Amino acid sequence: MRLALIERHGTEILGSASIDSLHEALAGAARDMGFDRFALSLEIGRGVECGTSVLIHDYPPGWADIYVSFNLAETDPVIRASEQSLLTFRWAQLPKMVPMTRDEILTFEMGQRHGLADGLSVPRHLPGSMTGCCTFAVGADTPMPNDNIVVADALGAAA
Repeated sequence: MRLALIERHGTEILGSASIDSLHEALAGAARDMGFDRFALSLEIGRGVECGTSVLIHDYPPGWADIYVSFNLAETDPVIRASEQSLLTFRWAQLPKMVPMTRDEILTFEMGQRHGLADGLSVPRHLPGSMTGCCTFAVGADTPMPNDNIVVADALGAAA
């Protein structure tokens, strides 16, 4: 079952020819794995060469508006942890991974109030040129699909 999910959704993700088709592929993968939401963020270029940011997600619109309007990426502990990790991690691991500032704790708690209760983040880095993270999240009423963590790791890396 898990290998079939990786094969089916991996092919869709890797074959996406547009942002819209990638969005659709990631949303379908998230649902089939047992997650409620996904987000894919990429920073292409680093330092003075930084040029392009990409954010594809199906997070609740209210949260997305707040996140972008207030540039909360700067105080998002998930982003900071993903920049410092090569391994997939659960949000519950954040306090052990990065010391969280008061602002980061508030940002994280605000996301929880908007329906992002728990998540799994898959960071990927191409040194000097790109850093990215694919996250799959669940709401308060959805249990973390622990049986599909390996699937989420594979599909997040493909994205």
